[in-house]
Amino acid sequence: APLVLFAATAALLAAACAAMVPFTFPDVRYRRVSFTNSYSTRGEEIAGLLLLPEEPAGDPMPAVVFAHGLTACKEFYLSLYRDLAVKGMAVLAVDLPGHGDSGGHTDFGRSEYTALLSAYDWLVENQPDVDPGRVAAAGQSLGGIAATRAGIFQPEPKFSAVVAVFCWQGDRAALEELFGPIGQYVGRIWPHLIFSSDYDINDPSTAAQRDIMPYLGPGVPPDYLLVIGALDEFCGVEHERELLARAAGLESVEDLVEGKTYGSFSDGTA
Repeated sequence: APLVLFAATAALLAAACAAMVPFTFPDVRYRRVSFTNSYSTRGEEIAGLLLLPEEPAGDPMPAVVFAHGLTACKEFYLSLYRDLAVKGMAVLAVDLPGHGDSGGHTDFGRSEYTALLSAYDWLVENQPDVDPGRVAAAGQSLGGIAATRAGIFQPEPKFSAVVAVFCWQGDRAALEELFGPIGQYVGRIWPHLIFSSDYDINDPSTAAQRDIMPYLGPGVPPDYLLVIGALDEFCGVEHERELLARAAGLESVEDLVEGKTYGSFSDGTA
């Protein structure tokens, strides 16, 4: 009898929750999806959460592929996704490799961008109501790095804009900002960290391969917006100013004016 009562109660609660969903989110449809990361040598499965608006902002409609921060998952930012979907945009939020329901493992910001490239492909192939020319890559922290690298290293035009809520110049620079010179602390404990299986932070040549600064320039990544908090724990404002000045094609960081739009949206260099 207790088991029957428990099962009946659980069924009633599940039915009540299901009945509430259309009234709680009447203007957004949700669907869990998965696909293979075809741009990764490991070919891991990537889990995603697709949000579609009831009233699209265009036919076809714009879309955003969004990536979360380190140790987080796609569900953390649900209120943000819903706000974008309510405004008429499709949103495909993904679990980066080694996070949430996705396979693989994190690479500390170097290769996670491949999951966003695969997410773009899945989105435009499976949602014909999405405009392939108006899909933005966006993310926060590790996701901001992934989005930035996706905009830089996309093999052919996919993302027409990139939004990063924090992005470092490279992981060595970020670790030095947080902990001081590599050799004093991080370099000593590095062999004991999971990231050491992929590369050695003590090797300057290897670390340089993970630096994005040489690749930045007007239009790379396209229509780039960088957001930074004054007290961000991983990166100082000055580092971000240097990064954005390079992306804007300025000769000196001193020429950078925060809040000003450089370049042009008409050619993707904004």
